[in-house]
Amino acid sequence: MRVLSSRATPFYRFFTPLAWFLLLVFFAPFIKAATDYYEIILGVAVLGACLFFWHGSRLRKVIQDHDVLIISNYSRDVSVPLTSISQVKGSRWAKTKDVIITFDHDIGFGDKVVFVPKTRWLWPWQEHPIAAEMRKLAGIAETNARG
Repeated sequence: MRVLSSRATPFYRFFTPLAWFLLLVFFAPFIKAATDYYEIILGVAVLGACLFFWHGSRLRKVIQDHDVLIISNYSRDVSVPLTSISQVKGSRWAKTKDVIITFDHDIGFGDKVVFVPKTRWLWPWQEHPIAAEMRKLAGIAETNARG
């Protein structure tokens, strides 16, 4: 078995949205007392909290066990054969370099899974190497993968 997801996935999934929300609640009274632009600042902070929550709620833990992927949302696990993968895309610009795996059917979490691979130093335009490796394991041609 090989864990493909970063150990920081629970941090991105649970802690970051919660921390952003708690900071927002804590600092709101201070911001209101300090500026006339309270509504604008609060709106931007709420939008940031929503984006952190949206991104974190999509993340899954992914483990490869021979020719099967074990996908977890931290409350239940689903096993999916590698042959069910229809597309693998890696983010080229995001700091976390998310990898999106698309399946040919609904696996219980929808037909797409997003995970953050283990950290590697990459140039901003580079795709994480795990995306190409996943395409190779699934037998997907490189030209079709970028579609």
